[in-house]
Amino acid sequence: MRSEVVRASPVWRWLPLVVTAVAVGVLWFGFPKTQRIWEAPSPPWEVIGLFAGCYVLWTGLRGVRYWLLLGGPATVGRPVVAIAYVHHAAIDFLPFRSGVLTYPVLTRFLTSTRWRRILASMVGTSLGDVLATVLYLQWFLPWEVGLIVWVLMACLVGLGLSFRRVVPTWFRRRHRMSRGRFRSGWWAWVGLSLIFQRRNLRDWGLWAVLSVAIVTLKYVGLTLLYHGWAMAYGAASVSVPTLFKALVAAELSREIPLHGWLHLGTWEIVWLAVTGSEAQAPVALLTHVTYEAVILLSALPAALYLAFWRSGRHRPHMPPRVAPASGIR
Repeated sequence: MRSEVVRASPVWRWLPLVVTAVAVGVLWFGFPKTQRIWEAPSPPWEVIGLFAGCYVLWTGLRGVRYWLLLGGPATVGRPVVAIAYVHHAAIDFLPFRSGVLTYPVLTRFLTSTRWRRILASMVGTSLGDVLATVLYLQWFLPWEVGLIVWVLMACLVGLGLSFRRVVPTWFRRRHRMSRGRFRSGWWAWVGLSLIFQRRNLRDWGLWAVLSVAIVTLKYVGLTLLYHGWAMAYGAASVSVPTLFKALVAAELSREIPLHGWLHLGTWEIVWLAVTGSEAQAPVALLTHVTYEAVILLSALPAALYLAFWRSGRHRPHMPPRVAPASGIR
């Protein structure tokens, strides 16, 4: 059986590096609010270093989760992790959240993974982030709201499982399709049945652990960064429940399609609306600018790796098609 070789186009390998380098240059040399970091009375460099370590770790784990959801092919592990860093940065500096497309496009053209598996991995990643965030958020919300959220999540999972159990059988019988032809249908990625190719409890458990670890590292790092800048400015820190609600609301504001560059403005407005304190404005701004600087600087070496990565490896999960027998000997 002959293996198929992946050949990545130079455009897809070098474009992330060029765009990310331009974004880093604009942030550090052409953006006036970045200068406030240097002009701060005493920048908390130790805390910034801890936050940078948390960010590198949680984004790396996000890449590992992508790799797991793609089926765990060893040949695409490192590039998928690098794509996770570039993808997170592109969401912030590209307009109208068009940076979301960087993960499916780069994964497809650099690793030749099937579109169906890529889209399924995006569904699994979003579901993991939502469930892990709700797991923490329920401690700061009224129990009625937490119960409603968990009921909605259970309905969502039940809907996905119905695609696995009920809908396939009904659809095949209605349209008189064979099992092999039915499984190749493009509609199937809509359900949760394609998050993993096999019903494996080990993969589901690892997916859940990674999702909780990613969300935990994210909000622990942002909390440390906030307290570091609050101490540098001598500002009074808000309570932990209020801080967590402000961070979750500010992060959810990233989902707004219309936003400023690097979400500057919308992120701070949502933060101040939740905390209800205008005295937190400089701390919120410096927390956000430092956050974005770490995101872009971490994406730069990842984009550099993709630029020089050679994909002369075997293509995963793509067995060669065998022509049907014609019956002529």
